[in-house]
Amino acid sequence: MNVIDISKHQNTFSAGTAKAAGVHGVILRHAYGTTPDTKAAGWAPDVAANGLRLGGYGFGTWHYKSLNGGSATTARRLMIAQVTKWIEMAKSAGTGWWFAIDQELEQGQVMGLRMTDNTNLINEAAELLRAAGLQPCLYCSVAWDMQYIKTDLLTVPYWMARYYDGTADFGDAGAYLDKLPAGSYTNWMKELKQAGRLIGWQFASTGLGYKYGAGSANIDRNVFYSDPEGYRDVAFGPVKPQSQAMHVCLGPVSNGDANTIISKLDELQIDYHSTEQEDGLVLITTKIACSTGDQAALINLAVQLAIPVRLLNAEQAAKIISPVEKPEEKPDEGYSVIFLGLVVKGGFASAAEAKEYIEAVLGANAMESFGVSVA
Repeated sequence: MNVIDISKHQNTFSAGTAKAAGVHGVILRHAYGTTPDTKAAGWAPDVAANGLRLGGYGFGTWHYKSLNGGSATTARRLMIAQVTKWIEMAKSAGTGWWFAIDQELEQGQVMGLRMTDNTNLINEAAELLRAAGLQPCLYCSVAWDMQYIKTDLLTVPYWMARYYDGTADFGDAGAYLDKLPAGSYTNWMKELKQAGRLIGWQFASTGLGYKYGAGSANIDRNVFYSDPEGYRDVAFGPVKPQSQAMHVCLGPVSNGDANTIISKLDELQIDYHSTEQEDGLVLITTKIACSTGDQAALINLAVQLAIPVRLLNAEQAAKIISPVEKPEEKPDEGYSVIFLGLVVKGGFASAAEAKEYIEAVLGANAMESFGVSVA
């Protein structure tokens, strides 16, 4: 199914034009946090009158550390308030198709929840939506999923963003993900789809707005594989864990920065190995392979302190710490993220995949803001 998603940023919208151009469904943004989108209520009747599937989404912000202060309890309170508003807006608009929980980071925001807490709150949000008669799914990028979602705990299917060509049209997309470059991100999407957990793919967002009835130059384009009817009863197939657990090595740093790092590691309950170098600087390496959520927390700390940071596979870590405490080795695939002249993380199939990873960790436009590059 050809589906577009729109918000007030489209300014105007004609569902009739979209239908004539081959669109089967429209997903309206109902709210940003608890703030209603100013256009959704007016566009919903036009979508319904043209016989198009009418979906919705809410842009969640309860995971922002600037709002929750790192507290899952505070985040839960924010989540309930936001989802309650989404339900009110969706019911008023007559939304009867998929309703997505949109989770990402805007520029300047950082993640304030651990992976398990984040997943649990998404599940609770989904249950509130179901209780209101809506059919929830999760919208996120592949990189976001690998950083912040525990798939084995998640109770909703994915609507996932992954671009191979931002200007592609529906006829170019390739419903079976065959246009995406080979690599771990594409493999993960294919596993999710095979397991029945991927119900939609956002493949492009640049251009073609006018073609599909929008008053903006750009519009998001998606391929959907499933309607909600009966989907709740579908048994999810098994998928391999998406963990990209790696050791984190910070430094060399001064003793003052070392103390700051150690305090953070204690907070995260991560054991570490400290090596004092001949010049008096200290190199700190985690003794265990860290989850992607903990990687993000430590990379953020390194950015704040303007210190070198690297993610190490088993063989690399074994050269610094005891070789008996090494995780499964992760092979490299090609491209790497560079910060302060050092490789932060390697193993990406493309420069775009590496960029997607770092923006999931540090927020939109992070590469420009923090001087991160890809090589």
